[in-house]
Amino acid sequence: MAHRGKPIDRQARRRRTIRQSLRFSAGFQQSVDISAERIGFFILTYPIFLAALTLHEFAHAITARWGGDMTSSYQGRVTLNPIAHMDPIGTVLMPVLMAFSSSPFLFGWAKPVPIMNANFRRGRGCGVIVALAGPFSNLLQAIFFAICLQAVRMMPAELLAGGEDSAMGHFLRFLSYGVILNLILAIFNMLPVPPLDGSHVLWHTFMQYQPKLRDLYASMYQYGFMILVVLSVLGVLGWWIGIFFPPLSIAMDQIISLPDYFRS
Repeated sequence: MAHRGKPIDRQARRRRTIRQSLRFSAGFQQSVDISAERIGFFILTYPIFLAALTLHEFAHAITARWGGDMTSSYQGRVTLNPIAHMDPIGTVLMPVLMAFSSSPFLFGWAKPVPIMNANFRRGRGCGVIVALAGPFSNLLQAIFFAICLQAVRMMPAELLAGGEDSAMGHFLRFLSYGVILNLILAIFNMLPVPPLDGSHVLWHTFMQYQPKLRDLYASMYQYGFMILVVLSVLGVLGWWIGIFFPPLSIAMDQIISLPDYFRS
């Protein structure tokens, strides 16, 4: 009897596995939205997403070369060619999945630029400058899109007519997404959790000079992704972005309105 019980258990487990797989497949198919609207969303937003990541990594690479580290140059990363910075999962698969799963935005990452701190020849602050270069590039892109957005909104009313579904309406959404995405990337990357840029700033300004904390902080790098997942589940990432997004938006509005101030 005991010997016969094993095949029965295997069959029961097999049936449960099949049922679970069918339920998962059904749920996945329900969550996927391959509609014309989502295809349009992907076509509209992916170029901004790709440019934001490309310029971010390019900024790291070129400032590292300026600081004396030629590693990124040897590996072909000092370029504006997006292919050199693309990660198959973070730059291709992840944004595609998010675009067709009713997500309001795209998220992902590029290949990290290889940097050897020992090669820097411009003083202690070089590591901080290299780390800040990526988020700063996103801030500059956000300002650029905001300026373009304001310029379009100042156009004659008849050119802006047509509603959200018009060509001008899509263009305004394109510019707005450029502002929002780049601000979020800049803020997110300044979180002091490895391997984000904020962790490198913290390392170069404080941690590497504290023997008791240096090894502990360095060991966090292998758990960085897990830490980010936990922080996301706990809502810390949303809280972090929510703190800095409003003041940065207000500051950008003030910068953009400076020409109007001097004309008045």
